[in-house]
Amino acid sequence: MSLDDLAHIASHGDRLSFAASGSWTAPNANDLEERVEAAGTHDVRSIEIDLGRVEELDVFGAWLLQRLIRGAEERGRTARLTNVPDRFRALIEKVERTNRKAPAVRERRRG
Repeated sequence: MSLDDLAHIASHGDRLSFAASGSWTAPNANDLEERVEAAGTHDVRSIEIDLGRVEELDVFGAWLLQRLIRGAEERGRTARLTNVPDRFRALIEKVERTNRKAPAVRERRRG
């Protein structure tokens, strides 16, 4: 399996197109991580992650997608998922909510 079988990455000016495909599952961990790392090296303003051709997705794959999104956000970029198959939505949403920092609680001043 080639890396392009799991994700095709292309720059279009200040936008990165990340077209995921195939099996985004733990058995493909090394190749998937390599693709996510490669996407993070591009100097762009936004990343569009197309999941329309993903055949299988497990927690590991969903976590890597979140790592790509969070890494982009930490660098001041925007990232969004597109063409998410309905069968993957609940898993992606659950992983998205995991390990998010809670907003700081402001103490009320007592007067």
